[in-house]
Amino acid sequence: MVTVRASSPWPYPARSMSAWAVSFDRSAACAEPAAQPMSGPPRPLRWKDIVKWRLIGAPPANPIQQLIDRNLQRFGRREPPDMVFDYFETQIAMVEAGVGCAVIPTFAIPACRRHRIAMHPLKDPVVPIELCQIASRGRKLPPGFEDFTRFLKSYIAEWAEPWSPKFA
Repeated sequence: MVTVRASSPWPYPARSMSAWAVSFDRSAACAEPAAQPMSGPPRPLRWKDIVKWRLIGAPPANPIQQLIDRNLQRFGRREPPDMVFDYFETQIAMVEAGVGCAVIPTFAIPACRRHRIAMHPLKDPVVPIELCQIASRGRKLPPGFEDFTRFLKSYIAEWAEPWSPKFA
């Protein structure tokens, strides 16, 4: 099973899993509408820069949204996102439509590439967001699991590095 852990204690008891390993570690970025493709490196933003912006987010039970909300609260935002959608792809489409901006993990970059949006790394602080693999304690790992893990890590490394999505 591949699942996301957003730098917070895993909600399941330790006895329900044998091991989990970080497949890769990325951070949060702010997606905003773009009229043209970005040229050059992205402009970093600080969390305090986006506190008053109209934000699009995920439901409050989403662990990544909880991490985002905690960081926004540190800089004075007490309200939930202005609009809430379950999927990153929907949030990204709403950003492109000009409804607002979204704080999303950088592992969502591939979903951004077909949209007219600009992504900006968020700093002060940089917030790590990890993608982890979780294996059940009572089950033997299937054949090919190690090969799949190596493939996943190399594939993610290929597309997760470039910050700004290029759109067609």
